[in-house]
Amino acid sequence: VLQVVLYVTGWIALRRRGAQLASVWRLFLYLLGMGLVSLSLLSPIDVLSGYLFSMHMAQHLLLGMFAPPLIMLGEPFPVSMWGIPSVRVRQGLGRVIFTKTSPLRKVLAFLSLPVVAWGTFFIFLWGWHDANMYDLTLRYEWVHDLEHATFYFSALLLWWQITGAAPHLNKRFSLPARVGFTLSCVPINMILGVAIAMSTKV
Repeated sequence: VLQVVLYVTGWIALRRRGAQLASVWRLFLYLLGMGLVSLSLLSPIDVLSGYLFSMHMAQHLLLGMFAPPLIMLGEPFPVSMWGIPSVRVRQGLGRVIFTKTSPLRKVLAFLSLPVVAWGTFFIFLWGWHDANMYDLTLRYEWVHDLEHATFYFSALLLWWQITGAAPHLNKRFSLPARVGFTLSCVPINMILGVAIAMSTKV
């Protein structure tokens, strides 16, 4: 709710200034993405995920493959920054992220490196599909919540690179490089999908 309020408030502020960033299609994509997050976590899908493997996988797809790209295409960071009512807080946050010596900037710059973002996403994707880890998510609610959080935030890192959303803390990908980066995700997903589909036992 806080994310949506900040984004919409920022979008309205930018829209009034005539900023191109505040386009209607960005607002639509962002709200659609957040709607999919809500659908995944606050609907019967979440309840059924404890009983049906298909619903569990549907949650993963919504949190990792559908919601994050829509959210990142909405340019959540710069738009949400304008949703912060205090100019002083907004400028302070900007300095923390954009000053080159800032520890937070260094951490974000490292995590958003393409190879790190790609590796982080697939480590979590494959790790959580280990049978023992999967069983833990069914036994303990907090483990299931942790699974969702790691899927979601690692997916945001991955799609940050693919969409080219701001802030740009590293060298930006060209369009062909983004296409290649996206295609590099396909085999890893396919291998996992085939392994699950072809399994002869639960």
